[in-house]
Amino acid sequence: MANLTESDWQCMRGLHDEMLAALCSRINQAAAKLIRAKAGGDHATYLRLYKHILDSDEVVAECFNDWRRSTIGLRLISLRRHKVMTEEQFERLTPGAREMVNAMLEIYRYRWDQSRPRRAVYGLCWGGTP
Repeated sequence: MANLTESDWQCMRGLHDEMLAALCSRINQAAAKLIRAKAGGDHATYLRLYKHILDSDEVVAECFNDWRRSTIGLRLISLRRHKVMTEEQFERLTPGAREMVNAMLEIYRYRWDQSRPRRAVYGLCWGGTP
């Protein structure tokens, strides 16, 4: 994608493990909350946990799979869309990269909001909680 410099790539490489750990922590905390709730019995809890893991895996894949310089623009958009990348982390990127990500998010926001229902990961998807 345009406007992504070597410094943006180096920044993202440096943030990868930190952002992945933060996302996994949120996913695990949500899973623990589901397990503790036990609403509807053990089988219902299992089904909710299973759905949570499937949904979470989609978010992890969208944000972190195929982590290469040639695809980092798409990963950046996903990281922001799913609120994985903090404002502080985002500010480390060059102005061109930030402008590109913000423009792409604005372009696709309506499409994501109006498209086929997407599985949501408790507070991790576009638009907050499911």
